[in-house]
Amino acid sequence: MKWSIPEKIIEKGRIYLNDGRVLSVTPDAESQVWHAEVLGSELYRIDLDASAKEEDYCQCPYWEEHHYCKHTVAVELYLRKQ
Repeated sequence: MKWSIPEKIIEKGRIYLNDGRVLSVTPDAESQVWHAEVLGSELYRIDLDASAKEEDYCQCPYWEEHHYCKHTVAVELYLRKQ
């Protein structure tokens, strides 16, 4: 897996996945988006872009600043396991 996301964020995403914090992942084929919910310090809604643009989104404050976070990584890892 090659990402431009720091390894410590990827590892936190792995921990969230392994702890069962990815509560739901639902495909929206028409919009080419995966909608997900991940339990962090609160419940966050995530949209993972399924197109080549990869325009993801998370409600958490960290994502607002960095445009990646452990929540989006956890969902991506979840999808890779499916």
